[in-house]
Amino acid sequence: MKNILCIEDNPEMALLLKGALSKYNVTIAGGIGDAKNYLNNNKFDLVTLDLGLPDGEGIDIVNDLNETSVFIVTSDGDLEKKLKAFSFGVEDYLTKPITPLEIRARVDGKFKRDAKLKNQLENIKINDIQINIPKQRVVLLTTNEILDLTSLELRMFIVFIENKGEVLKRDYLLREVWGENVFLSDRTVDTHVGHLRKKISKSQIEIQTVIGEGYRLT
Repeated sequence: MKNILCIEDNPEMALLLKGALSKYNVTIAGGIGDAKNYLNNNKFDLVTLDLGLPDGEGIDIVNDLNETSVFIVTSDGDLEKKLKAFSFGVEDYLTKPITPLEIRARVDGKFKRDAKLKNQLENIKINDIQINIPKQRVVLLTTNEILDLTSLELRMFIVFIENKGEVLKRDYLLREVWGENVFLSDRTVDTHVGHLRKKISKSQIEIQTVIGEGYRLT
């Protein structure tokens, strides 16, 4: 069973999250301090994170989550806050009020996409990069360096590899990486492509911008 940590100080919202995600093992943390205690002693597959917490800003804990997927669940729908969150590597940003059906659909969709990725061929080699799908391990062969890709960045990388040489439009990447019925902006794609580019910059692989069209892996 997947383990989910919900960092949420509002008791009613915490109950909503726990009920909506009842098929998973859900732990509730009321603030950053409690969350760090849980993170130090447990492994989580997903963290949902409120931004306004009694002991600090939720975004400040993102860097402590390493490779754990993060969904922001907050009442703050400010565009700049969203862009900042995505620049920190969060996977999704949901604005309250949110229904149990929506949060369940988002989380179920995330785990289904991860499972689909793991069911592909165990190893993929492209130029000087080797990818172990089940372990989500990406290695730069020339230096034996492990490239620290998030699960979302890895999904995006696989989509580019599967369509090597083809121009991929932003709406196609949104559907393939985030799934259907997820209303995110093109700038979200640009932000994550930028992260992926930076992480593979030492390799022989390049993700090119095709002006007015999208992106292409060469």
